[in-house]
Amino acid sequence: MWEFRAFVFNRQLTGCTQYFKVAFVKQIKENKQMIVDLLFELFNLIQSKILVDNYTLDIVICPNTRKIWLIELNPPPPAAGQELFDWSNLKDREILTNGPFELRVVEDLLVSPIVNLNSNMRKIIGEMVPQQLKNLVITNNQNDNNNQNNQNNNQTNNNQ
Repeated sequence: MWEFRAFVFNRQLTGCTQYFKVAFVKQIKENKQMIVDLLFELFNLIQSKILVDNYTLDIVICPNTRKIWLIELNPPPPAAGQELFDWSNLKDREILTNGPFELRVVEDLLVSPIVNLNSNMRKIIGEMVPQQLKNLVITNNQNDNNNQNNQNNNQTNNNQ
């Protein structure tokens, strides 16, 4: 089962994101068109029954049967999390509020959003994530330490 969050603004489906943004699932990447097709099929069935203009849909897709289920409705961003979108990014906000529709999934383990976190946050998350991602956290913390040492050395050399 794959879980996604979809965004509806002005009664239009504007975006969808993989719900668990630190998980690279090769099959999700390989089946993006199927995901979009199922999502629009579901949306076309339910949109006339929903009486608000802006909302978030949490959905689950079973890839083996190609079935989709609506799990729940939530308020729109920024009240609802945006996962692979960022409400504070004006380009992302424009996509979510006006389209055109965009599906975002984790494309590669090596560019998973966990690597973009600062070192303190990675240390905290490192205790909560699977071993595979812990290795990523440790590697990046070592890189942060090396970068800090290089900056300290450069500052020392500049001061001499």
